[in-house]
Amino acid sequence: MFIDSKILCQNILQWSWNNDDELFNLDYWYEVVDINTKAFRPQKEGNLTFRGMIRIDGIGGTVFKA
Repeated sequence: MFIDSKILCQNILQWSWNNDDELFNLDYWYEVVDINTKAFRPQKEGNLTFRGMIRIDGIGGTVFKA
C-alpha cells in the first residue's frame, strides 16, 4: 500500500484536502513521523529528498525519495 500526502491527510489524519495543496507538503508528515530520522534525511548532497510518499506492507516500510 502506498501512502502519499493526500491519503495521509484524508484517511489517517482525517483532515480536509485542498487540491491546491502540494502533494509533498511535509507539514502533514510531521504529524505522524519524525522527519529528522535518517530514513527521511536528504541523500547524495541533497539531490535525493523525501517527496511525501511511503510504501508499507504490514511488516516494513519504504521511503521514496527523488
